[in-house]
Amino acid sequence: MLRYSFKQLEFLNSFSTPPCLPVIKELGLLRRPRYVHRSSRRKFLYSRTNSNIPAVWSAVRAVAPPCRHQSAASYWRCSSGVSMATPLRESVGKHGVDFSLLRPLQRLAVSSNIKIELLNAQSITNKSCLIHDHILDKCLDMMCITETWHQPDHFSTLNESCPQGYNYLQKARSTGRGGGLSVIHHSDLELSTQPLPALTSFECLAFKCKPPSPSPLPPSSPVVFLLIYRPPQPNPAFIPEMSNLLTIFCTSSADVVILGDMNIHVDTPSCRSAADFLQLLDCFNLNQLVDVPTHCRGHTLDLVITNSALLTNLHVYDLGVSDHKADSMELPSSSSLSNPKRNIRFRNLKNINHEKLAADFQHLSSHFSSADEAVDYYNSHLSNLLDHHAPVKTRVVTFSRSAPWFTDGLRKMKAAGRVLERRCITSGLTVHKQAYRTHQQNYSAALKEARSLFYSDVIRNSPGNSKQLFTTVNHLLKPKSPPLTSTTAEQCNHFMDYFTSKIARIRSVFPGPPTQAAPPTCAISQPLNCLPPVSSEEVQHIIRKMKPTTCALDPLPSSLVKTHITVLNPLITSVINHSLQTGHVPSVLKTAIIRPLLKKSTLDPEVLSNYRPISNLPFISKVLEKAVATLLQNHLQLNNLFEKFQSGFRSAHSTETALVRVTNNLLLSSDAGFPSLLILLDLSAAFDTVDHNILLNRLHFTIGLTGTALS
Repeated sequence: MLRYSFKQLEFLNSFSTPPCLPVIKELGLLRRPRYVHRSSRRKFLYSRTNSNIPAVWSAVRAVAPPCRHQSAASYWRCSSGVSMATPLRESVGKHGVDFSLLRPLQRLAVSSNIKIELLNAQSITNKSCLIHDHILDKCLDMMCITETWHQPDHFSTLNESCPQGYNYLQKARSTGRGGGLSVIHHSDLELSTQPLPALTSFECLAFKCKPPSPSPLPPSSPVVFLLIYRPPQPNPAFIPEMSNLLTIFCTSSADVVILGDMNIHVDTPSCRSAADFLQLLDCFNLNQLVDVPTHCRGHTLDLVITNSALLTNLHVYDLGVSDHKADSMELPSSSSLSNPKRNIRFRNLKNINHEKLAADFQHLSSHFSSADEAVDYYNSHLSNLLDHHAPVKTRVVTFSRSAPWFTDGLRKMKAAGRVLERRCITSGLTVHKQAYRTHQQNYSAALKEARSLFYSDVIRNSPGNSKQLFTTVNHLLKPKSPPLTSTTAEQCNHFMDYFTSKIARIRSVFPGPPTQAAPPTCAISQPLNCLPPVSSEEVQHIIRKMKPTTCALDPLPSSLVKTHITVLNPLITSVINHSLQTGHVPSVLKTAIIRPLLKKSTLDPEVLSNYRPISNLPFISKVLEKAVATLLQNHLQLNNLFEKFQSGFRSAHSTETALVRVTNNLLLSSDAGFPSLLILLDLSAAFDTVDHNILLNRLHFTIGLTGTALS
């Protein structure tokens, strides 16, 4: 063991400057700066001020460098302490941020391109929730799916795949299994299906896409899309039918985009079918843009073909749930499809002080001279009170809702999937690819299970609530309705002219009303000369049984009317009785808001004959209607005037009783050995084509209404 004394160690640890140091500095070989400790800002200085222990810290504190986000001019001070013309840092500086020196953040510009993806799903039954999540995650504007494997008139899987704010077009294979096409698109995209010739060798869904354009700019030219799935079995009719299809659309449209799984190995030059197909595309000046494998076996099957439509950012990647990869591309557009900000007008009804509102209702009058005066008073005063207690507010909002079944566990699985995806792309190893695909399949199953549990709980927690049940079932099973477009005066006039001309056309076929009144068919013991007034208890009973549906013409929401019916009942009863006693219905109560609704969501929204007009009357008008109906039913029952086989609009009768009666008659006739003939009539616009003169004639002579009751 070696032992050293203090003198020897001090000699070995010499602090004297070596003689070669000036030469090294002159040659520039020693460039290491002095070390400055970050926390103390002191420099290491070796001095031999003390013979015992050498000092390694200096007694002088170095000047701190300027902070990152403060003005450099405010930190400098003259070494002599003399103030300078420029701002100097004081001995005690004010820490903070000088916003004038901050670099402005670069905001990401919203892309104005339409993001499109093509995927062969190989059945969306077990991938619907994953597709729903994928569309929202990638902010896709249009997702074209082949081999959906959905059945005709079965929309549950498509509803699961379609997020909020999206809609879809679909075409199921009419015979056999497999096949099926679907396009899930943003609601702001105007997509309209196009007619097709008869096709037997492949499936095709043709639609025209009209991108939205800002109001100052002219509308963008529409692009025709052809979504195609060709079965793998060879069919000699494919090339002739494809040639006929391309002839129709390439000659009539400037921009055509063909997407789909052709099941043709276009990457194999020796393939005869691929050569014929590529030669056909060349004849129509069409270009096939995909040049990488799109199938797990290394072939290019999912194709993107276009003539002059400019598609950018085309790339292929594995989604992890199918043997086919997804083709992603962008189509330039003059407007963005991101969730726009909208100005909405609303009333905060939840924050209404019901005690103060009820106190104001008690000051309302119930004495009027006419029905018109009573209705005007009802509308004006209730509207003013609503403006006072719940004024109209405006707010800028964006409508975006996440899936209610998306839990924290699913969020963690989604993050883990992104990690595996990046690792798979970076390494390209088979083991990482297999791990990513396995995780995606598990994630898809977890999404579907969470969604199923959510809706099971919704149905289970709403016992006896038929409205909630049917709303949930319709949301899951029925196809989505097309998005509502902005209503214009021109569209309203078109609907009005169509419905008016339709009724006039139907009535023109009917013969005119009889010239003379028909004699009464039955003896009426007690004719109804005037409708008796109703009591406040009867009006209150009617209102409590009614649904709280509100019309835009109502001065007060129906829910508030039902809540405060005890204080509003005298005013409403006065309005009803004035109308019954005078036999006059104010014009305000006969004014309705008419909304045309599609008869079926699968019908073409451009055809006016596919719409059914639905009128929405004010709430108090419905109360008057219920009161009159109750009085008329009492009169019919008192005089035994009900039709023997009437099941509609009659208490304790319905379509069920009608079906029971018809079935019973058919069974009795069959048991007796007689033939049966059933005639079913479907009257077009039955209520709108009722002749008022014939109706009044029957009410007078058959039902026994006279005087103000008839008027």
